[in-house]
Parts: sequence; structure tokens; C-alpha cells
Amino acid sequence: MPYRILLSLLLTFFCFTPSLLAEGIEKSVKEMSQDALEKRLEDIDKRLEMIARYSPRTGVGAIGYRTQIQPVSNQKVWIQVDLGEIKEIEEIILVPVLWRDSEHGFLSDAFPEEFTVRLGTSKEDEGQVVASYNISDRVAPRVAPLVISVPKVRAKWVKIEVHNLALWRRTNNYAIQLSEIFIFDAIENVALKKPVSTSGGELNVPSWNKSFLTDGTTPYLMNIPRGKGTVASSSAAKTPPNKHFEFIIDLEEVLPIDRLHLHAVEQSDTAPQSFAGDFGIPHHFRLEGSMTADFTDPKVLLDVQLRSIFEKSTIMMWPFPEHRCRFLRLSVLEPFATELQDSTIYRVGFAEIELISKGSNVAKDKQVTGDFPLSDDKQTFSRYTDGLNLYGTILPMRDWLGELAERHKLEHERPLISQALKSRYARQKRLLWITAWLTVLLGASVAVVLIYTKMLRSREAARIRERIAANLHDELGANLHAIGLLGDMAKRLSDSPKQLNATLDRIRGVTERTGTAAIHCANMMEAEGICENLVEEMRRDASRILADLNHAMSIEGEQKLNQLKRRTRIDLMLFYKECLINIIRHSGATDVKTELTATNQGISLMVEDNGHGYDGQLSKALQRRAKLLGATALIEKSSSGGVRIRLNLTKRKI
Repeated sequence: MPYRILLSLLLTFFCFTPSLLAEGIEKSVKEMSQDALEKRLEDIDKRLEMIARYSPRTGVGAIGYRTQIQPVSNQKVWIQVDLGEIKEIEEIILVPVLWRDSEHGFLSDAFPEEFTVRLGTSKEDEGQVVASYNISDRVAPRVAPLVISVPKVRAKWVKIEVHNLALWRRTNNYAIQLSEIFIFDAIENVALKKPVSTSGGELNVPSWNKSFLTDGTTPYLMNIPRGKGTVASSSAAKTPPNKHFEFIIDLEEVLPIDRLHLHAVEQSDTAPQSFAGDFGIPHHFRLEGSMTADFTDPKVLLDVQLRSIFEKSTIMMWPFPEHRCRFLRLSVLEPFATELQDSTIYRVGFAEIELISKGSNVAKDKQVTGDFPLSDDKQTFSRYTDGLNLYGTILPMRDWLGELAERHKLEHERPLISQALKSRYARQKRLLWITAWLTVLLGASVAVVLIYTKMLRSREAARIRERIAANLHDELGANLHAIGLLGDMAKRLSDSPKQLNATLDRIRGVTERTGTAAIHCANMMEAEGICENLVEEMRRDASRILADLNHAMSIEGEQKLNQLKRRTRIDLMLFYKECLINIIRHSGATDVKTELTATNQGISLMVEDNGHGYDGQLSKALQRRAKLLGATALIEKSSSGGVRIRLNLTKRKI
């Protein structure tokens, strides 16, 4: 029972909302992760291995009902099943007529695609619509039955109203074809053998009749791949038995019985098959019930005569008024007969005998006896009630048809999931290819960066060496030269103790500064007290170096000068100091003039003397310092015949 409840819930979800099968699955597949898709595909494959399979019947038999063939589709027809009494309807199943397509195998033919299902409780009642389908729901083509779940509606009749005829594939005309209509109240098919009325006319052909819509016959074999299938037991006799073939089943308790299901013997395992489809099926039989094993109180429950091949099928069902009994006797009054040369062979056999009580088979695994021998020693009477056929387990009709419908849904979903996985695998392959190339490019980029970094480091090392050399030359060299000049001055002041002491103090100050500069020659920005005030520093250096010369200094924009970065101030101060050292060493000048201007556009420095040191070349030390500053420097002859050096530092360089 839990299995049936779960199956019912699944079919309610996937069949009462038919558009979900067409559109909802596609949407859900797109939203699923790759892991979820792989898991879903695995679950589908496992489920498909377990549930009922499509196995179309062969041989001869009733096909179903077909309306009159029409050249156009825009015609309305209806089919109504009268239940005789009010039942609580839970599910309606429409079984298609199968047609062998040359390309795709078996498919539904002229199955309704635009229709509504209406239920009512009386002839005067217009009924209520419980389901509606249109072309967008894509219920056809299909092989499986269409399951329509309804929310437990009480009804006396069920009407299918078709809005447009469907394509009849054989001639490209239009009609409606159905093999069977099942209407379930719980697990009981309340439509079995009930009268059918239609508006679409019908064919005058033995295999097509509206009564076949409720005879319980389907175009399928019950092929359930669960349980170990068994070969049906049968009897064979060359002459009619002295008495009827009889099966006696002991239910082991008194139960209400209201239905008989007979599963036919497998007809043949060859193509073509040996028989038309009626092998072992008796032409006349009777079912009796009794409370005693010797049938002293027999009650005839069913008396059936099958005069046409169209009344026979792989599964045959007959309802009858409910009767309480423990023992049942199935008597074959006219067995199946086969003519072989000069003799007649009489055979009786079934794959399963089911006795139904309130929708359930109560004969399963119950004791069966017979008054006739079986065809061979391997066969046993227990096979008649073992719940198995040639393929496997025998299920209740609603469960079986539900599994066929579930297979249709899963086989529709599987290629969508498979295609989605293929697309994602292809995308992953492309991403892997892109990643591989990106890895190669990244490796090449890393190599380029390493090479470039090495070059930068080499250049930076060269700049550091250059700055160290410049600092050593410009700062230490200038200071040492200043010490030398001050020493000469001290000699000349030996007779003036007061001036001598002042000169020695100046020598002491330059010595301390020289020591500090020597310690920080690689990075003079670390030296405290050097060039904190650029203007004061330049004045002090000029007084030290140009001790005996006339010097005029003009400064404009002193505030802007002190706002310069410390490195710029140091480099500018060292450039200026180098200019003064060159004047002292080479020019023989007596007058020196300095002009330093700072504006919003940049900084300019001019140092001029009246000596004779002009040779048209800027010294390498000044060129190096100008380069470190990022400034332009030039040398020219002054108006007095000496040297004029100009330095220009733009705002962008600052």
C-alpha cells in the first residue's frame, strides 16, 4: 500500500499538471547543478531497470475504438462511460492505440491532444471539468498510457470531450482512437465492462468497437522486470476428458469476491508466433464459490463463453456481484482445441488466476489443485497463483499502467539531462583548453616579469651605485675641499687668535657633517640634520667654500623651496655645492653670483663666476647630479668671460 500511495503522488504531480512534462522538465534541467544532473541520470537509469517495460502484444485481438475518419481536424466528438452508480474517482487512464511507425517503431495513432475530462453525477448534471489538455501539453505521440489524476471527485459518468480530431497516420486524415479507458476508485477499475456512448460514430469492423474501451484489454504485455519469471502451467489431452477441467482454489478464509482476472499463457517466443493469441484459453468456463471444500453449496459467480478471438486477450477481466466464500472452482466446459493431422489436442492453461476482493488479488500464493495432469513433470499447480508471469511480477492494473506512464516521463527526461550534461562537459572541455592556454600565457608572463624584474633590479643597482658615487664625490669631496680651504685660512690667521678659533670651529663643523655624510652616503635621506632648510644650507655651504671670494646670492620663492621633497632638496643642494667646488678648483674667479627661483612652473638655478674656467663642457659630476634630479643643465660663457651654469627643474619632474 505505501508503494501505491507513493506512485499515486508521483503520477498526480506529473500528470495532473501536464505542461510540466513539456516545459517544467526543461526548466528544471537548466537550473540543476552538474552533480545533481549526474545523480538524476543515475537515478533514472536505475529506475528504468526496475519499472514496467513497453512490450506490445502480437497476434489477433480487439484493438479499441475509432471515430469516423474525417478530412479535417476541426470537429468535436465525445466519449462517455456510464458507471451505473456514484463512485469516488481518483484517477482516469487513457490507453492509446499503437501503430507501427517505419522509423520510430510503435507510437500512438490518432490519440486525442486537445480535450477536456468532465465528471457528473446524473443525466441532468452538466458535470465539472477536472482536466484539460491542449497542443502545448504535448501528450502525443506516446506509447505509454496517459494518467489523469483527479482530486477524489464523486461521479456517475465520465465524459471525454475532444475539441479537435487528431492525425490518423495511415492516411493523413483525422480521427480519434483509444484502446482502453480505465477509471479508478482507489485500486478498483470501476469502468470495467461498463456501457460506453459516443458522438463520433464507429466502424463496422470486428476489431473496433466502443465496447472494447472498457473490456480491460490493453495493447501491452505485462512485462515487469522484478521477480523471477515462470513459464505458465498447462494441460494437454488428445481426447476430451471424461469430466471438465477443474481448478479449485482455497482462500484459507471467507472473503468477499467480486472479480476474476485470467492471464493467458505466453503464446509463443518466436516471430511469427504459433497461435493467434488464444492458446490455452477456454471457449467456455464457469466460476463457482462455496463455503465448503466439497462444494455442497455451490454458487455460480460467472459463466463466460468466448466465441470470438476479439474477446480474448493476454489479460482478461470479468466483474460479478460480490459473494462471500472460501473455496472457488473454475470449471472449463469447452477447452481450447488444436487440430494435429488426424487427432485433436485439448489444452487448458493460464499464466495466473487472480481472484479480486476490493481491488486486491486474494488468490496469490494460495493452494491450487486440479483434477487433470499437467503437460510435464516440471509444471506445478502452484504456478497458477504465484503472482508471476513469464517476465516477472504481476502488478495490480493501476500500478502497472502507472509505471508505464512513469517510464514515458523518465524516457522523455533522460535525453534532456544527457544533452545538458554533454553541453556542460563540452563547456568544461573548452574551459580546460582555455585554462591550459592561460597557464601557458601565465608562465610566459611570469618569465617575462622575472626577466623584467631582474632588469629593473640591475638598473636600480646601477642607480644606487651612481647615487653613492655622486654622494661621495659631491658631498664628501666638497666637504674635504672646504676643510682644506679652511685649513689654509687657519694658517694665515695664526696671529689672530680670535679669528683662528672661529675658523677651527668651522673646520670642526664641516668635519662632523662629513662624518654624517660618509655614514649615509648610500641614502642621505637617512642623515638627520642635512638639508632641513635648503636656503640656509646653501648659504652656509657658500660661505664655507667661497670663503675668500665675493659672493652674491638671490633667492625667490623660499617657501616653495622648503616644501620640496627632501631628496629633491638634497640633490639640488649637492648640485649647487658641486658648482661651487668647480669654481674654487678651476676658475680662478674672484666674484660669484647665485640666483635661485622657485615658481608654480618649476625651479631654476643659475651660478655665474668671472673666472677663466669655461671650456664649453659640463662636468660629468654635474651631468650625473642633474640626471638624478631629472633636470636639464647647461653651461655657457658669462658676460664677464667666466662660466654660467643653469639648471631647470620643471613642475612635472618635481
